[in-house]
Amino acid sequence: MTKEKETENRSERERFLDRMLKEILSGQRKPGDRLPTESELAEQYGLRKTNVHLGLQELERLGFLRVVPRHATYVAPYWEQANLETLAAIMTHGGKPQPELVDAFLELREMVALGWFRWTGRNPKTEQMRHLYGLLERMEAIACAPDGEKDKPEFLDLVNQFLVCMFAESDNMIFRVLLRSSRELAHVTYYIVAYTLDMRELCRTYRTVLDGLTSGHASEAIDYWCGWSDKVTVQYREALLRLESE
Repeated sequence: MTKEKETENRSERERFLDRMLKEILSGQRKPGDRLPTESELAEQYGLRKTNVHLGLQELERLGFLRVVPRHATYVAPYWEQANLETLAAIMTHGGKPQPELVDAFLELREMVALGWFRWTGRNPKTEQMRHLYGLLERMEAIACAPDGEKDKPEFLDLVNQFLVCMFAESDNMIFRVLLRSSRELAHVTYYIVAYTLDMRELCRTYRTVLDGLTSGHASEAIDYWCGWSDKVTVQYREALLRLESE
């Protein structure tokens, strides 16, 4: 198969997945509903049957479908069997994020970050801190640019790199496992950040924390971060309420 053909098939499967997920998450197709056959779905959406088959397999893997061999395919009670990939798909395709889910994710993020701060404060790694400070300087350059020249997508990408560096370069295996497990949900934070982010304040917070960790003042750095995190969490929730009312 040529590269162009592979790309076309992948794009077709992605469109099918997107369409099906939107129908499921909007309630158009409810848990327990029986899906049409693969041939009927292919005809309905104007797709190749092979791509429909592969798309349904992926939806089953993500927990949205239950396939009964040689019988039928049903919409699954996906909330009852959700894993991190299921949550990531819900956030990506479910339209406006659900406040309860975002709250739960932010609470998990805060607990993990606090653990990392405490662990790193006891044993800061020179090379890791050098990398984090380098990313922070690039973030600060964008944050301090004139308003019309701020590259927010690039800034958010640097935030992502910063958080990945925190955990990926840690000697603590649990932090690395958590990073791999929650990487699919990283966009949740950044989606909401796009509505609430004060770039300069975020940079100040990260610099204060890094300075505290490297100077032996970890407890003060953690207190500073907790106060900022609590405030930002409230902003996230307010942004969600505004989105719900639109």
